Amino acid sequence: MTVQDKPSIKPIHLNQMHNNLHFQLLTEFSDLVTAKTPAALRIDPLWPLFTERYAKLDAAIKKIPTNAATNAIKAADAARDAAFTGIAKCNKVILDYHYDPAWRDSAAKIEVVLHTYGNVAAKPINEETSAIYNLVQELTGDTYNPHVTRIGLMPWVVKLGVFNNNFESLIKERDRENETKSHISTKTARREIDETYNEIVKTINSLIFLGQLTGCEVFVDTYNIVIKRFNTILKQQQSNHRRHGGKNGESGGNGEQD
Repeated sequence: MTVQDKPSIKPIHLNQMHNNLHFQLLTEFSDLVTAKTPAALRIDPLWPLFTERYAKLDAAIKKIPTNAATNAIKAADAARDAAFTGIAKCNKVILDYHYDPAWRDSAAKIEVVLHTYGNVAAKPINEETSAIYNLVQELTGDTYNPHVTRIGLMPWVVKLGVFNNNFESLIKERDRENETKSHISTKTARREIDETYNEIVKTINSLIFLGQLTGCEVFVDTYNIVIKRFNTILKQQQSNHRRHGGKNGESGGNGEQD
């Protein structure tokens, strides 16, 4: 077999891949090596480090479930829920029992608005934030402001808006913290496993070139088909990225975001 005939693992630019695509390639590589066995490929000294760094990368790209802001967010959500419930119940009492017809008339007008929005406290958090914002804007606007003021609900409505803004600020702060933590840990994990992957590929190719590794043709051919498929996907993503005017680091131009 001539040098040209000897199989070798083809190159692929791992650092240009989105996180999910990068992780999927390494998963397929790991599956093929495991099936062939690291010992058969003579990379068993390197394999434990690869599996360790693979697990680290897996953990890094998963969403961070909680952090120090979780309790504050729960409290802020409960506060806005309580404020909305208080508004709805107070308005209903005035509508049903107040002695002054003018108050009952104002409560009836407010009740229409509350009925339109429904029980915002039961909505998913993002929908609730938007619904409360719109509700507060409507109740404090020119049409309903006089009625809300008349029956004494304006302090409640203002407080509902404050609680809602506080909740939204806490959510945004947590998301920024999670994004930063996730980006840093993922970037480090990717760099480490890429170093190990490249060393393994270089070792396999060198052993083949030196004639010290035989019986690996099927493994190499199979993995090269995988690499070809991922290279095609990578080229398509880069083409779409350029066509939509993306910048490096926003949607995967340099592979660090997904």
